[in-house]
Amino acid sequence: MRNKEVIEYKNIVELEKGIKQLDRAVQFPVFYKPSIGENKGKMVQAKEHSAIFNLDRKHVAGIMSDRYTILQHQDAFNAVVDSLKTINTKIHGKITAYNGDLVYLYGSFTDVLIKDDTKQGMELGFRIANSYNMWSSFSGSAYTFRLVCSNGAMLKKLIPEAKFTNKHFGKVMTYQDIVSEFIKKLVSSVPILEKKVSEAIADTVEWKLVEKLLPKMILMKKHKEAIEKILIQERKKKGEKLSRWDIYNTFTAYVSHGEKISVYLENFLNRKAEQLLMMKDIQVLIKE
Repeated sequence: MRNKEVIEYKNIVELEKGIKQLDRAVQFPVFYKPSIGENKGKMVQAKEHSAIFNLDRKHVAGIMSDRYTILQHQDAFNAVVDSLKTINTKIHGKITAYNGDLVYLYGSFTDVLIKDDTKQGMELGFRIANSYNMWSSFSGSAYTFRLVCSNGAMLKKLIPEAKFTNKHFGKVMTYQDIVSEFIKKLVSSVPILEKKVSEAIADTVEWKLVEKLLPKMILMKKHKEAIEKILIQERKKKGEKLSRWDIYNTFTAYVSHGEKISVYLENFLNRKAEQLLMMKDIQVLIKE
């Protein structure tokens, strides 16, 4: 997905300014001109379909069911802002937009930290999505930001209670209550995350087995080799044994700092990284 744009923010005021820059969309009926049949050459309305038109980019975001309901980006993410204003916390992050149609809002709480193997730890946060092209529903899940290396990582399954999904069908609602409950559950999940991180740090594996692991997790040669290069640097620092935590952070480093990472690849590698964090023994995956 081309035309990736990023707006960084350091506080809620800057976040509100960024949200005002997001694209708007409208919904139109769809017409077509048949080349055969009794309506040949005539304009005919397509039944049960509608077009979503991006007003600011002047393009069609997609052809949807006529039951599809637009949730404007600004309405969706202002609900997040309203929820954040009800809690006493500091936040920073970024808004990432793809073609103006798909938007991810990343936020990290500077005062909600998760202990890891560094002095700085990780900030707990969220990634909330909305789209005009059915790439994503209005949804949110946990996100962490590792301070020592600025690696960001998604956690969709590790904390299943701290997520939400609302499809774009039916009546458009105000989602502040849903988002507020999501954030509340997210903040209370710190002990669960710290336990998983501690287990991953303690779970180590020999380098020769790490080499066997990567082809099982990543079939795309280009990205497998890129991640392997990062792992080789870790091997030089830490020797012949790496922990599951080391491998996990290699995946998140590539997602966060690799060049030309598509939204599809970002989501794919985040799922693989989370798989590493959730397992109890990395040897099991290697032996499969």
